[in-house]
Amino acid sequence: MASRWQWFNRRRLPGAVLAAVVLAGAAPVPHTLTATAGGPAYTYSPIRSMPVGTTEAQSVVLHDKLYVLGGFDVLKDCCTPTDRAWAFDPAANAWTALPHLPNHGVSHAGIDSDGSRYIYYAGGYAADAAATNQVYGTTDVWRFDTATGGYARMPSLPQARAAGGLAYRAGKLYYFGGANLARTTDSRDVWILDVAAGSTTWVPGAAMPNPRNHLGWAVINGLIYAVGGQHLNDSSTAQAELDRYDPASNAWTRLSAMPVARSHVMDTTFVLGGRLVVVGGWTTTSVSASVTAYDPGTNTWQSWPDAPQARTSATAKSISAGRFVFCCGSAGTSNSNGWLATPAPPVPPPPTPAPPQPRPRAAALSHVTIHPSTVRAARAGRVSAAFRLNRSAKVEAVLRRCLAPRCTVVARTGFSAPPGPSHVSLLALAHRRALPAAHYRLTLTPAAGRAVTVRLVLTR
Repeated sequence: MASRWQWFNRRRLPGAVLAAVVLAGAAPVPHTLTATAGGPAYTYSPIRSMPVGTTEAQSVVLHDKLYVLGGFDVLKDCCTPTDRAWAFDPAANAWTALPHLPNHGVSHAGIDSDGSRYIYYAGGYAADAAATNQVYGTTDVWRFDTATGGYARMPSLPQARAAGGLAYRAGKLYYFGGANLARTTDSRDVWILDVAAGSTTWVPGAAMPNPRNHLGWAVINGLIYAVGGQHLNDSSTAQAELDRYDPASNAWTRLSAMPVARSHVMDTTFVLGGRLVVVGGWTTTSVSASVTAYDPGTNTWQSWPDAPQARTSATAKSISAGRFVFCCGSAGTSNSNGWLATPAPPVPPPPTPAPPQPRPRAAALSHVTIHPSTVRAARAGRVSAAFRLNRSAKVEAVLRRCLAPRCTVVARTGFSAPPGPSHVSLLALAHRRALPAAHYRLTLTPAAGRAVTVRLVLTR
């Protein structure tokens, strides 16, 4: 931990206050922030506060639960690691206390899980024998069983290390980077432990191209990524470098650097949607709220909208449905509050205005043909054309008697009709007592293009 920012407010609280903090789990202030500038939009909704404010913890997600182990908390004097551990369930928005870490706890450890049951952590700043201060490195490696809540000691690292990375890949653990016990040298060592085979000894791998500590890491498609970090105990030497280790070839590749150098991102680096995401941390001069994402397919970085608050040494991990949790860490003191970042729904484009519709032209309606079989009814005056006007309008009616090969106009007249249903009798229109047997066609033409519905009504 860099001496330039050892200003956490770690006050020892009386036991009664501790009980109140743990049991109450104070609900966050209802506030929602939606980020919209650059990259995907996220809505940050407050989560229930962690029972005890914590920074520099080890964290990992397993089965959509966030596990936060050790670190420094506000109930311990600076700078003594805590042995407290917590699990956060996003579905229930609740924190649960876990069994205490062995050996009085640790901070700055590398951590990962097997994706199924076990969480592994290695190295770090360990509590001293009296549990009143810290030791700047340890060889200890532990396995936490999420099913039983038990801790088991694993084969020790070859040398004491702290602030390095630990990645689990295909049954093997890879520890890399970090600083030595005296904090005088950054390590370029890579050590590998075959957990699946039950190995008891760590074996060396290819050395890191840029030895550093307080770096971030993650595994994407079987490849291990190491990002950011710093040299020695000086946060002003924050690094932007991104390196990738291929276990199959035992080789490192240097990739595109982050837009801005950052350290103290050990537990705010994670994989989301196939991208390597880095949240917050410490630049060469200040605490950061930046969120940046690396795309392995294009070897490029994208700046996403900032987190709600600038924090360093915090916890940020991805969970299901494209979401991630951002909590704890320091913005001047160890924090207990946090947020759940949820992808904001895309903003629909504005509706396309409908093109202007041309004014309908006045046109004759399709004719109504009266079959000869209706002639007897027509003669009795029981055939009429019913129609409907949407408002008052003048209508011209034309009645034709059709005998092959042509039609002859029998009657033509204009009249007005009130809104609503109306009709015209064929006999009244023809001004005749009887209609000769034939086909008849009736056409109604409304004025000014008014809508008219015509139908033939036959009453027997």
